[in-house]
Amino acid sequence: MRVRLWPDVSVRCAAAAWVGVLFVVAMLAPVRCSAEDLPHAHVSAGDISVGGFGGYGFGFVRAPAYKGGETDDVEAVALFPQIGYRVTDRLGGDGWYAGSFEVLLEGTLLWETQPHSGFGGGAGLLFRYDLLSVPYVIPFGEIGGGMLDLDFGLDDQADGFNFSLHGGVGVRYFFAPGWAASLAYRWQHISNAGTTLPNDGIDMHQPLLGISYVFDR
Repeated sequence: MRVRLWPDVSVRCAAAAWVGVLFVVAMLAPVRCSAEDLPHAHVSAGDISVGGFGGYGFGFVRAPAYKGGETDDVEAVALFPQIGYRVTDRLGGDGWYAGSFEVLLEGTLLWETQPHSGFGGGAGLLFRYDLLSVPYVIPFGEIGGGMLDLDFGLDDQADGFNFSLHGGVGVRYFFAPGWAASLAYRWQHISNAGTTLPNDGIDMHQPLLGISYVFDR
């Protein structure tokens, strides 16, 4: 029985190093915004953004009692290109929950590195809520889903048409006018809803780094 709920120590250290890289980039950025411009001046309805996230995904056992197969051992490089449209201006007044909604068209690119080599690609929609009550940074939560074509060659998850569901949290920092760096965690679930067997489903932890540009209207 496998109880692998999180990657080993070396992987966690690598994820911590990614966090350090993000802050180094933010602190050493050659063009800095004034305090009045960070970061909420970049948030208004109708804004369009382009960017994406990249990182690494680690398969895990959904529950200690679950006896999984190769889906538990999946590891993959992940890339999520995005085009976003901000739906609302600031909501919630001066409350701690004040924020704004954004919808994004997102691509999904997965390069399997363990236990085999393979590829998965697709697209979907992502819905994000940016919390605007925190100075200098923008925490956010997001949820989304889509479809993808899978070619991982696993013994307990069929290749071909699959659905992808995902949710996560993160924080964004505007380090220059219009430019934002992001650090995020995402959970991603992949399955075909039982349309083809086997269908144990793939669940992955994904630490991610992102970069985006907001077009100022």
